Amino acid sequence: MSDREQEELTVRTELNQLVMDYSYSTKINCKAFNEDGTMIVSSNFPKMQLQFCQFIYEAVGNSRCNKSYLYGAKQSGKYGDAYIYYCPFGLVNWTVPIIRRRDDNLYLTGGPILIHQVDTMLLEQIHQVSPPLKQREEEIELLLNDIRFIEPRRVRYLADLLLRISKSLMDTDFLRINDIREDNIFKSQLVDNICTLKKISKVELQDTTSYLKSKEADVISKLKAGNISGAKEVLNHILGYIFYESLDNMDIIKWKASQLVIILAQIFSELGAEMKNISNIKLKYLDKILKTNNINELSMHMLSIFDHYSDAIIPVINIKNKEVILIAINYIKNNFHNNISLQEVAVKVGMHPVNFSKLFKKETGRSFPDYLNIIRIETSKELLKKNLSLADVAVLVGYNDQSYFSKIFKKFQGLTPKEWQKNKGIT
Repeated sequence: MSDREQEELTVRTELNQLVMDYSYSTKINCKAFNEDGTMIVSSNFPKMQLQFCQFIYEAVGNSRCNKSYLYGAKQSGKYGDAYIYYCPFGLVNWTVPIIRRRDDNLYLTGGPILIHQVDTMLLEQIHQVSPPLKQREEEIELLLNDIRFIEPRRVRYLADLLLRISKSLMDTDFLRINDIREDNIFKSQLVDNICTLKKISKVELQDTTSYLKSKEADVISKLKAGNISGAKEVLNHILGYIFYESLDNMDIIKWKASQLVIILAQIFSELGAEMKNISNIKLKYLDKILKTNNINELSMHMLSIFDHYSDAIIPVINIKNKEVILIAINYIKNNFHNNISLQEVAVKVGMHPVNFSKLFKKETGRSFPDYLNIIRIETSKELLKKNLSLADVAVLVGYNDQSYFSKIFKKFQGLTPKEWQKNKGIT
């Protein structure tokens, strides 16, 4: 047996076990198929969920269902994410990709289930797809009532669980999958922001210069706190504002986007990114922005430049260390308000504390305690703007001692919390 054949046999064995484990633990049917829709394995469990599908296959054929499976597969592969969809007969399924280097991707599907109770609207939808089925309405309703009902929120969790499981069989870079997901989330949020702006009167909106200035401090604060995703949300709002205000005039949009690139370059330089790297990134993307002719492409350029600027703040010399550092930073960001320690984060990334400490300092340019304190202080500044008591702010950002919080705050800001508030006109 060749290495390729052995690998495929191993994948098929693992795939079969994965499908069965998911199905019997969730009591939801699960199956795997390839890009042309050929079924590889199906749990065929529980039987009650499948009786309706078998009835449909026998009554009208399975071509519509197969097309919906392939559509779900295409969408999940495109977005690198779980894709939840209705089949032609009103049942809900979810599909996740198993992306592989050879591009012979595989797909897992969970379902079918119902996300609302059987009603006349569902029955009418089935009749519209295949009018002859109206003659068998009572039989169809009985079969539908045997299908499991699951709340929409739980469906999202079930789909995410299947996605996490599918990663065990991927032989490609997980970071690329995450990039695909992030790109599409960014696009979706951008559309939402533009739609929101359309509901606001022109009188309420600021001019672009004032708007950018008002958002600049927000971006800086979030970046200093290590909140890259939060800073991206601000970027998304800025782009939505630019696109809306410029009335689809691409020349104006490109000019304003170019100004934003320059402003972001200044921000990231002030945050410690190497000027040479920032300049190279800036020139590269300014050229791309000037050459682009559509908003979708421009927004992806802006997301890319933001990511490249961010990488310049936290330079990772050895690419093998990148995932370790990103996991550590994400864990710190999500748990800074607790009494976390170097040892705790080291365990999280599977390293000895001494080795992790050296690696963290080498790759980020900051010691673990300094990095943690910076995140806490930057977050505390947002809370101080809300005029909370110093004691409350200290506890909320992870300091049990108010006086120690004031001492650390002054070390990093040059002012005590009270002096900082006074300087900002908050008190």
